[in-house]
Amino acid sequence: MRRRSQACRARCAVAPGGAHRSELDAALTEAAAAAGAEVRDSTALTTLQQQGDTVTVKTNRGDTLRARAVVGADGSASRVARYVGVRCAQVDLALEAEVPVDTRTADRWRGRLLMEWGPLPGSFGWVFPKGDVCTAGVVAARGEPAALRAYKDDFLERHGLLGPRPLHDTGHLTRCRHPGSPLARGRVLVAGDAAALVRPAHTYHASEAAHDRFR
Repeated sequence: MRRRSQACRARCAVAPGGAHRSELDAALTEAAAAAGAEVRDSTALTTLQQQGDTVTVKTNRGDTLRARAVVGADGSASRVARYVGVRCAQVDLALEAEVPVDTRTADRWRGRLLMEWGPLPGSFGWVFPKGDVCTAGVVAARGEPAALRAYKDDFLERHGLLGPRPLHDTGHLTRCRHPGSPLARGRVLVAGDAAALVRPAHTYHASEAAHDRFR
């Protein structure tokens, strides 16, 4: 990891073409179903109640489900986290695009990734190649969206990724857990992004992965 003027490019042992999130999600869903889980698409939790050793869950489809325990792994906007009372020490904004690339650009990025520290406090950018698509984005503390958008445009332009129309162009919040924040309430637990299990010093998941990779 280096400052923006010394962006860090590294060869890494990743599968050719990387991993597309939709394909990863589908593979995990299939594995869960094969292990005996019941998969319900387009179903959202609406309420949680606990009584004794039973947790009752109601959904937007009108279902009422009962279990001995509930684990909420429903992302950074988790409804289960609100029920548990998860508190955050820091909230960051990430802007990300999936950009289609031509053969020459794909060859240039093959077997490599890029991460750089950005110009805003606590900011950084990344490029992860996935064959004929590059996922690229930037992240910084929430509160300066215009400055972050300008950094994103500059970052994409410097790395030859601004011209093509992105397949996806999204933004999302990354929450970092307060040290005293609970991870459970009774028989209801939170995990992953729902628990805000990202250290403030590393802000976004990609940063932590890079720290681990380059130690």
